[in-house]
Amino acid sequence: MALPKYSLFISILASIFSLNACQNNADQAHKQGATGQYFNVAAFIQDQVNVLNQQKPVATKTVAENNTSKESKTLRNLNWQKELESFSELDINKPALRNSYTIQKKQNVAGYTTETYTKKPETDGDIQFLSVTRDLQGQVNKIKALRTSYNTLIFSRKELELECYTRNGQAIVNKYQIKGVQKSVFFDSLRYVIFTEIR
Repeated sequence: MALPKYSLFISILASIFSLNACQNNADQAHKQGATGQYFNVAAFIQDQVNVLNQQKPVATKTVAENNTSKESKTLRNLNWQKELESFSELDINKPALRNSYTIQKKQNVAGYTTETYTKKPETDGDIQFLSVTRDLQGQVNKIKALRTSYNTLIFSRKELELECYTRNGQAIVNKYQIKGVQKSVFFDSLRYVIFTEIR
């Protein structure tokens, strides 16, 4: 479901100005997260795509634009690779980003552990921070990130959040949201929220 009015504009700019560009058990979750220097988001999302392609769930997608319009649709047979692309692009394990992030670990009162990767001010990259929360079984419970991009024609900011539940020792995504803003020299600012719930 595309954003009305701006879908062509966004798709054209996305092609010209790219934004640079849960597992079977706790042991697998740890192994996957330890791949590379930081948490391997790309591998985790690919696992989710594989699970969703097998399960073929129904999803309800809601799009809100500039706080003036809102549209919801219930959809089947989604292209999950495309749906979760914005999350798979949160790859901070690229060689060019090595040692570009500080790492902080915290545990809440429920025992859930959050590992946060924050970009160092002097380093390149458009992913400002990435946080991964794991439940008591070591499975991914939530992923959050902030991504920004600047150039002479457009500014883009995306806040991304994905939530999972654990079933039979495996994390499975059940909702995700992308909240963004795009400012261009050609068009008025576009603010949007895309929320998808899977059931």
